Amino acid sequence: MRDTIKGKLSELNWKLYVVSPLIEGIGIVGLVDVFISPKGISCLERVENSLILRLEYSGTFKIFIGNKKVEAVVGSSGKYNYDENLSMLRTYKTSEGLLEFRSNDKTLFIYLS
Repeated sequence: MRDTIKGKLSELNWKLYVVSPLIEGIGIVGLVDVFISPKGISCLERVENSLILRLEYSGTFKIFIGNKKVEAVVGSSGKYNYDENLSMLRTYKTSEGLLEFRSNDKTLFIYLS
């Protein structure tokens, strides 16, 4: 691997990079509120045009989905609503190839097209 990441940090500043493999165009970023972010997702399964996630914690998660469109996000508590601000649990948004969602479900189904 010869990829490089360039950047500058000012005093007392920091950056965190998550390196995650893309498998069939999907990459896990994970739970965004913790230092070891991929730990928040214990299992990712791909079944045709859907993803099944097993989550270890509640919180805000990110997954790289590239140019795929999200048809629906469904957890054990029901269907999630689209919300640009992720202002409450069971909401999701997409931006620049990333799916971001707030969840307290242990299993999540994401339907893509």
